[in-house]
Amino acid sequence: MGLVPPWVVDDDPQLNRSRICGIDSPCMQLHDEEQGKRYFSVGAPYILESSDMLRLTQSWVRLVPRVYENYPYLLAEMFAYAMAAAHERLPHLRVDHFMVSNVHVHGEGWPWVDALGDDVCVTPVGGVFFPDSPMPTFVHYCQRYLVENLGFWKRSVDHHVFSCEAPMLIEPSIHLSTPNSTPKLKQGNDQELRYNRRNGFMLCTIHRAFNAALEYYKSKMCHKNANTNKSAIFSDNS
Repeated sequence: MGLVPPWVVDDDPQLNRSRICGIDSPCMQLHDEEQGKRYFSVGAPYILESSDMLRLTQSWVRLVPRVYENYPYLLAEMFAYAMAAAHERLPHLRVDHFMVSNVHVHGEGWPWVDALGDDVCVTPVGGVFFPDSPMPTFVHYCQRYLVENLGFWKRSVDHHVFSCEAPMLIEPSIHLSTPNSTPKLKQGNDQELRYNRRNGFMLCTIHRAFNAALEYYKSKMCHKNANTNKSAIFSDNS
């Protein structure tokens, strides 16, 4: 996940780095916004050597309250991470293909998903998704995903989903997002079909991974009282 670094601009009223990082901080030595985008416009997951992570985390914890003071919004902690990395002189190498998240963007790991064609919802083999195809490592489900009447939105997840009484997520059809199962796409263009397949990939992967975790939890915690009915849909469109 990339974040445009407004803090590189010295007169930014909310993310003023001289106040947040300190006037003598290495953070102040970054003057090129393109370098800021290339090396510090980053988001989780992070991979660092342990000693680097320790010192970066210490600065991160120190800077978060300073960022939040004038920027009390979502992503404040991520801007603080980027500023802490600059303060510690730890430019990052951004690798896009490990993750998929936003179905409408270029980059990320979508070329591998797009290569699946209509087969974006095949059943996992032994718990492994697409064992014979290269795949992104992470599904970052921070968007809304929708195909026909099936959707997922993280803010709609039932807070009691990990309980013995709550149902599991509905099992998606292996034909989800194919043109024949999505009537409005029969005359659609290639871009609409691609976005629909990506939505289908996200929905099928999220639902099946969620259910695998729920099945394990219920088998350990609920014994014979587990609700294994697959009927839940967590979407603000449902």
